[in-house]
Amino acid sequence: MRYLFVIIMVVFISAAASAQVDTLQLVEIGSIQAPLEITELYVEDLNGDSLKEIIICTDYHIYIYNSQTYQVEWTSPPLNSPTDLLFEDINGDGLIDLSVKDNTNIHLFDPHTPQAIWTSPPLDSTYRCYTIGNRNDDDWIDVAIVTKEWFSRINDDDNMDTSWVIIYNGPFFSAQDTAILLYPNYENTYYPQYQYKEAPFAIIMADLGELSHLESCFVIYSSVYQRIYVGLHWRLDYSGFVRIIESVTLDTSVISSIGTMRYNSIENIDNENLLVAIADSEVVWALGEYFGTDIFIIGKDSVISEFNMASSPGEWLDELNGYVLDNFISLDPVSEISYAISESLCLSSLDGGQQYWSNSELNDLASVINSYENDSLYASKKIICGFGDIIYEYRLYDGETGLLTAVISQFIEDISHVSDLNDDRRDEILSLQDNSLLIYDLDLITGVKNEFTIPHCAFLRPNYPNPFNSSTTIEYGLPEAGCVRLDIYDLLGRKVETLVDEEKQAGRHKAVWDASEYSSGVYFYRIEARDFVDTKRMVYLK
Repeated sequence: MRYLFVIIMVVFISAAASAQVDTLQLVEIGSIQAPLEITELYVEDLNGDSLKEIIICTDYHIYIYNSQTYQVEWTSPPLNSPTDLLFEDINGDGLIDLSVKDNTNIHLFDPHTPQAIWTSPPLDSTYRCYTIGNRNDDDWIDVAIVTKEWFSRINDDDNMDTSWVIIYNGPFFSAQDTAILLYPNYENTYYPQYQYKEAPFAIIMADLGELSHLESCFVIYSSVYQRIYVGLHWRLDYSGFVRIIESVTLDTSVISSIGTMRYNSIENIDNENLLVAIADSEVVWALGEYFGTDIFIIGKDSVISEFNMASSPGEWLDELNGYVLDNFISLDPVSEISYAISESLCLSSLDGGQQYWSNSELNDLASVINSYENDSLYASKKIICGFGDIIYEYRLYDGETGLLTAVISQFIEDISHVSDLNDDRRDEILSLQDNSLLIYDLDLITGVKNEFTIPHCAFLRPNYPNPFNSSTTIEYGLPEAGCVRLDIYDLLGRKVETLVDEEKQAGRHKAVWDASEYSSGVYFYRIEARDFVDTKRMVYLK
């Protein structure tokens, strides 16, 4: 057997068996007002400093905001409905750049300088998708654009439409290579018993193979629409194929029909880089509709394994209502997937498909929203779920057990993104509302102030505000009482002040540094508490 699976008994949980349920409140910690309605939202660490930037799109620009000050750091030139942002170090300067498609071109930008890197030739109606990556191991990022003609030759069941993968090689993007793919398309206008249409809809660049000698490939997904008649009833099949193109030789192979792609990532499994894909198969009959959701492990040449997300092999499911991938139980590189089907919340392994637990009979369960981590509140990661056809409540379930942990006391229209913006192991919740982005923390509602909530492990949060003028607040937490030392250092490593040097009780604490007697510049603060040591950076601007 290719993999060694740990046999884990599936635990079926009743919601009534949950332990004490906390009530959490949303605490707004910041907001961003965009000039126009926000159409897309991304969170990325572009500077390599562990502080993520917030990237938003409107119909005409891309804006990059500092996630600590909420100030604009970069604005793109005028664009026409920018979408499909990708992030890589395109120009080899060690900082993350971005690519974007708008209605006319693909653009490469270095957001750390005013200059654009490259703009593609104009896109026409044959454009389907694009990707960026290093295809030939030359340390330069390349661009691949997929196009396809849209001709359906009536009554010609041998019709093959041509698709081109056009590769622009970095760093100058002038030299081009082209791979050609053929997709079947057929329809009969006189006797429509059979129609078949296939087209590429997504491409990624990936290293698939043994880790000792990586092999770069283009992985192209296609969507398939097929209509047939079975007896007196029509049937529609929605699925898709995976095609692999060797990125240097441009040799092509068709892997398999795997359904309509919903998720993909490259994972290290058994010392190989393999593609993990989640795909839906949908069959619509005149008398009913059926869904199947599968996890595929794909190598360079074939589908290595496939696991159905139903409880029994081959069982058809109700429609998948959201999912999230994270490391809820194991610490190895392969994640688990939590998903909502019907009124059940489940957790399964991506490597093997075994189901860890299923929390059934959750009335009104609408969707899995995201995972949530907050070391100062909980020891394990949680799963945020929405309830109601029109979501009226958000609840948090424990990723290790599936038990209900907490409910959020207030309702917000949309949880658009959950991310640890400042690398303090305490996720923030981002909510889009027209041209506003609201940023929240989650805190317990208890009978005492939240400063005295006992965290499960020690932590040191980024100071706020940062940058600051005159004074700033530093927050830290202790799981048990002990001696704490908190020192301030300048850029040369000289200690300038000791803020705390005493015994502290378990809980959350704050220290305020008044820097009015010191000069502007970069400073560091360092905490020592038993075995916990951490250092963070702050900027003082007079």
